Amino acid sequence: FSSRTRTPCHYCSANMALATLVWIRDTAVDTAKKYPTVSVGCASFVGFYVYRTYKTAQEQRKQGLQVSLTKRFANSTISCFGVAAFALHPFVFSLYPETKPLHVAVISSALGLSWCLNDYFFSPIDALRHNVSCLRANGFSMPKIVTYTLLGVVAPYVCDLFFVRALDLTGYDLLKYDGVKHLLLSATIPRIVMNLVVDEILFYPAHVWLHRSKIGAVLHQFHHCCYTCSLSSGIMFNPLDEAIEFALSIYPTLILTQWWHGDKVATLLSLAIMAGWYGANHDENLRLSHSKKHHGYCLGYYTAYVEKKESAKNDEVRDIMVKGYGYRKSKDLKL
Repeated sequence: FSSRTRTPCHYCSANMALATLVWIRDTAVDTAKKYPTVSVGCASFVGFYVYRTYKTAQEQRKQGLQVSLTKRFANSTISCFGVAAFALHPFVFSLYPETKPLHVAVISSALGLSWCLNDYFFSPIDALRHNVSCLRANGFSMPKIVTYTLLGVVAPYVCDLFFVRALDLTGYDLLKYDGVKHLLLSATIPRIVMNLVVDEILFYPAHVWLHRSKIGAVLHQFHHCCYTCSLSSGIMFNPLDEAIEFALSIYPTLILTQWWHGDKVATLLSLAIMAGWYGANHDENLRLSHSKKHHGYCLGYYTAYVEKKESAKNDEVRDIMVKGYGYRKSKDLKL
């Protein structure tokens, strides 16, 4: 803007932005010196997120979608912190196991609200508007949408708090934990891999049942009305659907493997990886296969961690979605 349009407010905003960037720089430098292991991990994740956001922006520009840099920056920043919140909350509960469930419910509700507001105001693809329109078209009222979304973000966090307490996964400070040395000199990595394999084995049949049975499809329909993937779509669940998908896979997996090998660090890291992977799978900037192929087109891909393409002709979720607000019918697919 020209000098004529500049006001004291513009200079104040510029100074605040500059001061914020300087604070972030200084904090990052101090953290990197004190905790190099954690800093490398965080820097790697942020670098990957920036790269994927850039690739997604390129794809959207080719499709004719023009989004301002400010809007995209705000959306990607909030979403990046959202994925981090998915992954890091088990460590917070490990450090503060005496946190009251009511406080966790309030904080998780605030997180969920921030993701919804982010998707409403800053989403390049207007994710929340599209998903709510689809939900309304499929017969879900606004009170039910709000209630299910609130339960979808509060229930997992509160359950994870009780889970960390029950297995006594407490006292692990992520910042002071010398992760590299422990991981390389112990069996922690193989145990984490084993945990993920067991989780996949339990998750896959449950997810297939939700798609290929009439009862399961009715439960799972609410989540799949969110065919435009974003962080807010990751918390939009029918409570029974959420219990079947996660309470019957993640918790039994970690309880079983904890009993098997007794490595609490591996169990805590596994829970963080599972939660973080779930958040990343629903992020609109990362656009992983679950987001594009499973939610976007419902073309099979019922697995959690590996890509397994299979026929979607028997997918009941597709067939109960209202035409024009979701997917092509199974009989119209050419697979």
